[in-house]
Amino acid sequence: MSIIVQKYKDFNDFLNKKKFIYLKKSISASRKVQNFVSKLTVENGKTGELYPVKYDFMKIQRDNYLWYNFVSTYIQDNAVKDGLKAVFVTLTLDTNYHPFKSLKNGKHIFNKKYDFYNDNGYKVLNSAFRALYNEFRIDDKKIKLSFLRVVEPHKDFTPHLHGILFLKDEQIEYLRHHFNNTINRFALGKQFDFTVLEDTNASVSYILKYVKKTINSSDETQFRVIDGWKKDNNIRMFTSSRISVSREIYRVVSRFVNLKSDKNSYSILKNLESRISLDLSYYKIENSKKVEYKHKRLFNNRARYKVVVKKRKIERKNMNIYSNLLLLRDNASHYDDLFNDLDALDFNFYELHEFYYDYYRECQLLYVAPDYDFKEFFKCMNFRDFVDLFYNYVNLFCFQKRSLYKIDEFTIYDTVEKTYLYDKKDFSLLYSSFYL
Repeated sequence: MSIIVQKYKDFNDFLNKKKFIYLKKSISASRKVQNFVSKLTVENGKTGELYPVKYDFMKIQRDNYLWYNFVSTYIQDNAVKDGLKAVFVTLTLDTNYHPFKSLKNGKHIFNKKYDFYNDNGYKVLNSAFRALYNEFRIDDKKIKLSFLRVVEPHKDFTPHLHGILFLKDEQIEYLRHHFNNTINRFALGKQFDFTVLEDTNASVSYILKYVKKTINSSDETQFRVIDGWKKDNNIRMFTSSRISVSREIYRVVSRFVNLKSDKNSYSILKNLESRISLDLSYYKIENSKKVEYKHKRLFNNRARYKVVVKKRKIERKNMNIYSNLLLLRDNASHYDDLFNDLDALDFNFYELHEFYYDYYRECQLLYVAPDYDFKEFFKCMNFRDFVDLFYNYVNLFCFQKRSLYKIDEFTIYDTVEKTYLYDKKDFSLLYSSFYL
């Protein structure tokens, strides 16, 4: 507590200083991205047209909200079709994670139990929720749950978590027992919630109100404070179980196909399902030949717009060769030395970029996914942030052997106009330093 007393006069002083730090963090990150983006141009090799890449911070946040809305509706609708129930949960942290304590009269005082050096609250919440959906078993049989979750800051910027899990009616009491055990196992806060929602079809509204409050703010200053808080603490605010349509596919399709209705109220998901047919295939390279091992056909086969996507599985090398580089967290200080070491080990920067995009939801620059110098992209980051990113990537992806895929082919064909609206192979990314 003595450190808190020395650093801050009172709760308002604490808030003002934290807001300033987070605001500065967000603006600084945006300037780095803006500086990088200003050097980029997309070229249509077929027509010769050039498109400058633009960066709009608030537009990216609005796009994030639309994507989260889409994912939530997608998962909810599938749960309704399967006759599942929805359970709303809230997880909070124990009092020792809170620097201040609120009184009944509304005032805040320094919390004597606060552990100044314990800054892993988000990791505790994340681990607890992961255990909740990933370790749920009945009679030793693992039960797969679809879920949505959002993390938001308390008044003192301590994180807490809201989530929705979808499951069968007869599984609810088993989950309740598992939930209580998880609270105790991770020593979470006493303020928690486990509520069975009456209407699964309206469950999305429970989670989106929190998403809207923290991610869809119209006040840029307020939003930048939240954005800075997220960046400063490496927080992924929204997470869900996986769906068939990846964000990249959604982003490209929504750019070239109108998914909105003429009516005031519309469902982007319903329009996506009715207006496109999606042919999605996965393949890998074996003995220099393409071998398809998974093929899906989704949505309306008679739709006007035919979308074809082919993803190539990226085969991994033994990632143990990178483990020693994790020591760079303590002694690295410059990009060139680290990049030279990674180049010598034939490190795949594309994979790291995919991890960055998937987990941090930052810098959504393009509606195409061209090959470009990803090292230049990463040099826009603060070096220590990059080392942390690399550390998280090696630990999560390499050691857990999670698969990654690269989109090699992506086309959208208009069957009425008999023309291609989009072909990924037509586009490439140019750096200004290369052609000016």
